[in-house]
Amino acid sequence: MIESRLITYLRQDEALASLLAQYNGKPAIFQQMVPDENGPAWSGEQFSRICYDIVSQSSPDRKTAGTLMIDIVCSEDSSPYEPIEAAVRRLVDGCFFDSDDGTIVAASWQRSDSFTTKGNGYQDSNDNTVHGIMLTFDLMAFPTQEVAGMDLCGCISGWTKATFPSVRLITSGAIPEGAWKPTDKEPAAYWHLVSTQLAQGWTQYNTWSVTWMQAALQCHVFTETPQVRNDIIKQMAERAHLETKIPFPDGSPLIVQRFQANSTWDALKTGQVTLTAIYGLLRVPDGTPIANISINQGG
Repeated sequence: MIESRLITYLRQDEALASLLAQYNGKPAIFQQMVPDENGPAWSGEQFSRICYDIVSQSSPDRKTAGTLMIDIVCSEDSSPYEPIEAAVRRLVDGCFFDSDDGTIVAASWQRSDSFTTKGNGYQDSNDNTVHGIMLTFDLMAFPTQEVAGMDLCGCISGWTKATFPSVRLITSGAIPEGAWKPTDKEPAAYWHLVSTQLAQGWTQYNTWSVTWMQAALQCHVFTETPQVRNDIIKQMAERAHLETKIPFPDGSPLIVQRFQANSTWDALKTGQVTLTAIYGLLRVPDGTPIANISINQGG
């Protein structure tokens, strides 16, 4: 998942680092376990600090890849957790991570729950009172969609990039330095295939060489502000209906039937655009063609 990417990303933020204690010369951010309080790497004060954990899960519909839980723990004398929580949400909510296994994952904040407990956060310790807050994020998977043959997502992604050059396509290797958030100047888009079936109403156009198929694809559009996002979605819908045919690399058309856009749909979970289109599936001849054919005519 994103364990190694997340800790590097958080520690690099100067505003967040200034609110945290230091461990081994770095902001006190840890995965799963906090080091022993007697360890020599602590630089005096051990609060405030962050500890996080990730629970992975399978999701056939792609909507979730797991849950990220971030604990912010403070003492009575350290920085309060409110500005730390605000910094963590600013950094993590809506951020894309290039995960350790190559799958791109995005985080979506769900809730924050405050807590207070006795002790300093270590087992068998009764010193002081610590308080903090736990942030819960859903992790959404954005797997690569490239396939051999008629690459529907590659076709529509190429059209999107040509139509909107500033848009970063969410594909393998597209996340700089392992973590990145879309902005209004550099939006992002992700297309994924929902379904394919025989094109209803087009069977009369099927021939020995081609069968017509219908595909449904969804697009997720990400920006910093709703205004820019809504403008891109509107322009995308208008351009698709005006052009009607989007070419594959071999020149064959992806024929737009319906382009439905709704800016109120969730960008991370469902996407805001649904495209229904027709394309021709070429038949591959069976056997080996006969070579060197000669035809004699007449008697």
